[in-house]
Amino acid sequence: MPLFILTILVSFFTLLLVILVVWAMRTIGALKRNEIVLKNFQHISLSTGEFGVQVDIDQSGNFLIKATLICTDNEDLFDGSETESDYSRLYEPYFSDVFRGSHSLVWQYPKKLEQKVGVQRYYLVLEPYACKFIPEFISKNIKFLRAYHAPKFIELVRQSPAYLEGIGMTKADGYTIAGRTNLAFSNGESLTTSTQPAQKFDVAEVIPEIEIPDSVLNKLGTSNATVLEAVRLASIFYTKPLRIGTAGIDPTQFSELPIEARLNLIWSGESALQCAGLRNMWLDMAAGSRLVPKVRHVGAYNYYPPFEDLVPYSHALAEFWVSEWDKWVAIDPWYGFMFKKDGDFLSTTELTQLSTAEKLRVDLAPIIPQVQQYIQNIDGDKTYIIRSAKDGAPPLVSVWNNGSYHMGYMDYFNVVDFGPEMSARETPK
Repeated sequence: MPLFILTILVSFFTLLLVILVVWAMRTIGALKRNEIVLKNFQHISLSTGEFGVQVDIDQSGNFLIKATLICTDNEDLFDGSETESDYSRLYEPYFSDVFRGSHSLVWQYPKKLEQKVGVQRYYLVLEPYACKFIPEFISKNIKFLRAYHAPKFIELVRQSPAYLEGIGMTKADGYTIAGRTNLAFSNGESLTTSTQPAQKFDVAEVIPEIEIPDSVLNKLGTSNATVLEAVRLASIFYTKPLRIGTAGIDPTQFSELPIEARLNLIWSGESALQCAGLRNMWLDMAAGSRLVPKVRHVGAYNYYPPFEDLVPYSHALAEFWVSEWDKWVAIDPWYGFMFKKDGDFLSTTELTQLSTAEKLRVDLAPIIPQVQQYIQNIDGDKTYIIRSAKDGAPPLVSVWNNGSYHMGYMDYFNVVDFGPEMSARETPK
């Protein structure tokens, strides 16, 4: 072979190798720097008359990311232990249900699944094309190349219109809920701590007197007066079965009633509460206590700010200030828990800063012995839920169980929102 031809071939393959290496490094770098951002998630009507979704992805100028939408038939694809795994072996079996695209996906919900399964889980997985050119025996044994084994993903939990109708809700295109994800989100907003001025409450007029059971005191492991008062106030709610739901008196009118009147309404079943309503009652009670310096509400979200058609998991809880410890401490009156790790009580800010491994070490410390709730149907029938606070705790991490999706408690704390500080003042004489 003439030398100049050999030179041309060597130069060509050298250039090709350089291009491939640059592409691979750019792609892996994008994954490491978290530059893959979900920009849009929108339900749309398709020409077929069915419903679908449009997803737009910002890859920061990198055109080498493959977007794959996978239906696993509710099998858990990622369990948090995949850093060293070969991802392709995890989701290759599901490629028959895949739609692939680049920056924008338009996907029709599979009709057979909409009719067959009321709640279904999908994964949107993003991985670099360039990794396909790297031999597996190299990529799995060179540390910095292992990044491509951990692509970005988001779980999408789908509730079909038929499923919603079965639980008394109407939404023509159903709901899609954001599950676990390592994607970044961007829709032009940000969540910040409230700048509203602190609110002052008169010392509460009538609050039932109860003692904290020894079983709770022993698990709390503290004699701090502020903590004990916060726990005592939360304990009041479940001394009787409490009606949960959305029916009853207008929330504004309800909040203007005395504490004792509100308690009687939810115990009698004339009104019902969800997590935010119960939390707000606890705030009013604690803000009027001389033993609690100040309190504030907390909104917890698995992602924020939300897209219109991608529902976040969210929860309402609270914090109170402990002067002796010079810190905020989180409390969840709805589930009846506080949070401890290595023996220390945690704030919600501390919860957001925990690593995945540290989240699994959080102890959901019960502050009530028993959760007593009931749901009242339209026909007046009541369904009671009475269980220990420990048994009523959500799982720490997200799991599927008998076809239902259970959001992990720690997955709520990806983003938190704080309300204004509230504190007591002496009742005028």
